[in-house]
Amino acid sequence: MSVVRLMKAVDLAEVIRVQAECYVPYMNESETVIGLRLGAAPATHWVAELAGELLAELGDDGLV
Repeated sequence: MSVVRLMKAVDLAEVIRVQAECYVPYMNESETVIGLRLGAAPATHWVAELAGELLAELGDDGLV
């Protein structure tokens, strides 16, 4: 079952993994940057999961 939910700090390592799979290296954000953005606007950062595996992030800047 797929689920879209608010991102949590515990998701940061998986978000980094997803970015690395989707973007060229210079476009990847650091865990610190994502964590700061998440902390500043937690209601605008979402993740999509399928069977417990994080597949995508959806933030105020679009879907990865």
